[in-house]
Amino acid sequence: LEVAHRLRLRSPRPLRFVLPVAKPGLRELVDPIVEAHQRQIQAGGREPLPLTVIEGSSSSVMQMARLGLVCSGTATLECLYHELPILVFYRVGWLSRILARWLLSVKNIALANIVAGRTVVPEYLYSEPPLDAMVDQAADLLRDGEPREECLHSLREARQKVSEPGASRRAAHSVLSLLGVRARTNLSQVAVSDPAGSTKTDSTEDDHGD
Repeated sequence: LEVAHRLRLRSPRPLRFVLPVAKPGLRELVDPIVEAHQRQIQAGGREPLPLTVIEGSSSSVMQMARLGLVCSGTATLECLYHELPILVFYRVGWLSRILARWLLSVKNIALANIVAGRTVVPEYLYSEPPLDAMVDQAADLLRDGEPREECLHSLREARQKVSEPGASRRAAHSVLSLLGVRARTNLSQVAVSDPAGSTKTDSTEDDHGD
């Protein structure tokens, strides 16, 4: 919320923010946080953030948005699908952050970057938010210019990559890499379930589709 507020102050154009919540029950958690932040802003003599909280409709919001400020999770994959430039945030304790950097076998934490196999969208794993850096990068992705065009191009390429046949195989390899396991090409049978409830296997050697 603070990044959004600072971004609004810096932007030469009026900005409006929409916060979709996945389930109605989550509003009981989200609304008090938003209200407390708005009171804090007003107490400092600043105008409240033009923020609307809605239930559901996250896909529609992503299609219409120009920039997303997203917590790390499956929402980053949805943003990748909609080719929406985003900043990814993941807040942890300082000790957990240090241990994560030592123990994780992957470079990225955002699913969109992991599936793409490279850093497509900027991500922040932090204990204390580097607000100035976050706002700077958000401003670069919001306005027209080279940083935004590069991000859009990378998102387009990444979406094409994950849309190709064999997505189940690549997803399995991504999960194995997260676990620190190297997949062997001669062990290629991955069990998946179809909507009818039957089970089939998808070969990691013979990439015929999903």
